[in-house]
Amino acid sequence: MPMTISTINLRYTDMGQGLPLVFLHGFPLSRGVWKKQIESLRSSYRIIAPDLRGLGDSETQPGPTTMGQCAADLRVTKRGAKLARTTLVQCALIAMR
Repeated sequence: MPMTISTINLRYTDMGQGLPLVFLHGFPLSRGVWKKQIESLRSSYRIIAPDLRGLGDSETQPGPTTMGQCAADLRVTKRGAKLARTTLVQCALIAMR
């Protein structure tokens, strides 16, 4: 599904019914990383999985993207999907030395 925020088109998956789960991917991935989980859980939960700004099918803007912008995008996505409370599922890639 597309959503426009400040002229930037963001894409997200919204499927299923039930308690909402929001899946956030890490950098430099996309919502596609959650494909198996979405397929397994969509019969019991409502799944929201955005592509963060500049990643996956979402557009980017000139200059750097900040974590603050990503957080604001997530708030707007939750509002647009009419979600009050959600469970957040995320993955992060951390380099180990």
